[in-house]
Amino acid sequence: MSTAPWIIGLLMRFKLDLNASDADWEATPPLNGGFSLGQVFTAAAANFRHYDEWAAAKEVLTKQQVINMTALCGVLGLPLTNQHG
Repeated sequence: MSTAPWIIGLLMRFKLDLNASDADWEATPPLNGGFSLGQVFTAAAANFRHYDEWAAAKEVLTKQQVINMTALCGVLGLPLTNQHG
């Protein structure tokens, strides 16, 4: 059983407990590689949950997938070299 849904739910509950807007969640410092901690947590949870399907994708990834991979690459200091990261 995957823990990803639990992690995502926990993060969203944390966001609600903070009464954070989407703008706050995505832009509040400290920033790492230009990305907020909220963005990084969300992207990491999505990557954990969907890694196999993203890696196997033959087509161009969705806008949301690219946003998540861009955040992770930014934090890690890695270039987003293609649609598969």
